Amino acid sequence: DVFEKYNWPNKTVRVFTFSVGQHNYDVTPLQWMACANKGYYFEIPSIGAIRINTQEYLDVLGRPMVLAGNRAKQVQWTNVYQDALGLGLVVTGTLPVFN
Repeated sequence: DVFEKYNWPNKTVRVFTFSVGQHNYDVTPLQWMACANKGYYFEIPSIGAIRINTQEYLDVLGRPMVLAGNRAKQVQWTNVYQDALGLGLVVTGTLPVFN
């Protein structure tokens, strides 16, 4: 109901869901929440693997949003990359000056 009321039909918000460690429950609802909202579902095997696995969602953020409205197309994000000046891992968001 929340997704239907606030995020559909435009789907301006992407939803990413995660399952950490061993589980004995049905992950289908988590997968549905992510896939129905242009996001992604991740299974993370252990607490130690959280950082590596959660950074993969940036690839999804970098996908073209061909079907999105004009407001959703304004900011474009890069994939994670190593900064040349030694700042570490960086993600860049760009916004057009002229439309």
